[in-house]
Amino acid sequence: MSSPDEEKSAKDGFKDRNPFDGTAQAIPIPPEAHSLTVLPLTAIVYFSVSGGPFSTTQAVRSGGAFYALLGYMLAPVVIAWQENQITAELSVAYPHSSGSVVWCEAAFGPFIAWLNGVLSLVSGITGNAIFPGLFVNFILEQIPRSADEEQDLPVYIRFCVLAFMVLVMGYINWSGLNSIGNTTMLIGIIALTPFVIFVLVGMFQVDASNWLALPSLSVGGYMAESEYELGGGFFPYATLGGVLLRPFLNTLFFNHNCFDSTATFSEDCGRQPEKVIPRSLNIAWFAVFVFYLLPVAVATGVSSGNQLDWKNGYLSFLAGETVGPWLGNWLIFANGVSNIALYQAVMSGVVFKLMGMAHNGLLPRFLGVRSSRGTPTNAIIFSTFIIFFLSMVRLHKLVEMQNFNYGIALLLEYAAFIKLRISQPNVPRPYRVPFGTVGCSLMVIPSALFILTVLLLASYHAMIVGAVTFGFSVITYQCVAKRIYKKRDDTDSLEGQMAPMKDSSEMI
Repeated sequence: MSSPDEEKSAKDGFKDRNPFDGTAQAIPIPPEAHSLTVLPLTAIVYFSVSGGPFSTTQAVRSGGAFYALLGYMLAPVVIAWQENQITAELSVAYPHSSGSVVWCEAAFGPFIAWLNGVLSLVSGITGNAIFPGLFVNFILEQIPRSADEEQDLPVYIRFCVLAFMVLVMGYINWSGLNSIGNTTMLIGIIALTPFVIFVLVGMFQVDASNWLALPSLSVGGYMAESEYELGGGFFPYATLGGVLLRPFLNTLFFNHNCFDSTATFSEDCGRQPEKVIPRSLNIAWFAVFVFYLLPVAVATGVSSGNQLDWKNGYLSFLAGETVGPWLGNWLIFANGVSNIALYQAVMSGVVFKLMGMAHNGLLPRFLGVRSSRGTPTNAIIFSTFIIFFLSMVRLHKLVEMQNFNYGIALLLEYAAFIKLRISQPNVPRPYRVPFGTVGCSLMVIPSALFILTVLLLASYHAMIVGAVTFGFSVITYQCVAKRIYKKRDDTDSLEGQMAPMKDSSEMI
C-alpha cells in the first residue's frame, strides 16, 4: 500500500504531466476552475449527448415502433459505449482541455490533430446552433393563434430574439463550469422527472403487441408531412425492411454521440480526474440508455396512432392522455428548458476545446485566455458570434452537417486510440478499457461501420459541407496553424519526463 505522501505525489503528478506524453503541465488553471465533481460533470456529459427522449419521435416516424425500440436497445452498445470507454481512458492518460486533439497529435502529429479539432469544432458549433432555434419554436408554440396565422416570427424579430438568447446563454456559460454543472443538474431534474412518472404510470397501460409494429409508411407518405428532406445524396431514399435509413440512422447517431467532449474538462476536475471522469461517463451512459429506451417502450406501447403521428410534441400528447393533462404540460415545459441545458453543455465542450487548442499551439493564444472564473472568455465570444448566425439555418440540415463532420472526427479518434495502445503502451492509464490491442480493434468495428453508413447515406449538402471543412482544414493548417504550432512555448513541447501516477491496477 502506498503512503499518503506517495498518493499525494501521484495526484499532483497528474496535473504536472504534459498530455502528449505524460510530461510537464501545459495549461495554468485558476483554483476556481477545480470545481467539477461527479454529479455536475455527469449532468454536463448527459446533456452533451442527449438531453432527454424528446427527439426519439423521429426514429419511430422513420422506422416504426419495432425498429425504433431495437435501435434504442442496440445504439448505446454499438455507437455510444465505445466512444464512452475510449474517452474515459484517454482523458486521464492524456489530460488536456483540447481533448481529442491531443490524442490525435500524440498518435499522428499536428496536422491530424488540427483536422480533428476543426471537424469537432464545426460539428459542435453546428450542433449547438440547433438549440436556440428550438427554444424560440417552443415559445412560439405556447402563443395562442388562429389556424390561418403563421407560427414563425418575421425574420427581423426572430433575428433579435435569437441574438438576445445567444448573448444571455453565452454569459451563463462564462459564469463558470460549476455554475453550468449545477444549472444542468437542476434542468435535468425538471426535464427527466416527468418521464419517470410517465414510465411508472404508463407501464401498466402498455399493449405489448404495439412493440411489434413494423414500418408502414412509404417515402412519399413520410415526406408529405415531414420537414426532413430526403432529396440529394447517393442513396436519398434508401430503405431496409421499410425503415427510411437516412433519418432513422441520423437520429440514432445524433442521440448517442459527443461523449468525447468530456475530455475537454479533464484539467478542471480537481485533484482526482482519474476517478471523476470515468464515473461521470459511466453514469451518463447508463442514463442515456435508460431515458431513451424506457420512455420509447412505454410511449409506443400506449400509442394507438400511426407513424405519421410521431412528430415533435407527440410524447407530450401521450403523457397527457396516459397520466393527465398536467403531465403533458410538464413535458412541454421540460422540452423547452432542456434546450438551455443542451446549449450550455455543448457550448462548454466547444469553448474549452478552443482554449485547449490555443494552449496546444494550434490556434492563436488569445483564444486560450481564462477569466477569473476559469472559463475561456475570448473562445466564448468567438463561438457565440458563429452560433448566432448558424441558428438561422433549418434544423434537419444542421443535424446532418453535425453528424457528417462529427463522424469523421470520431473515426480519427478511434484510430488514435488504437495507435496509442501500440505506440505508447507505457503511458500510465489510470482507467483502462479492459481489452488488449486486438480486442480494442474489434470493439470499435461496429461503431466505425455505423458511422461509415451514416456518411454514405448523407445528402450532397452534408457532403459538400464536409468537403469544404476538410479543404478549410488543409489551407488553414498550412497558412496559419502550422506557423503558430512551431512557435508554441517549451511548456507545450513533447519533451520531459513522465511524472509518477497510479495505474489502473493500483486503483479500487
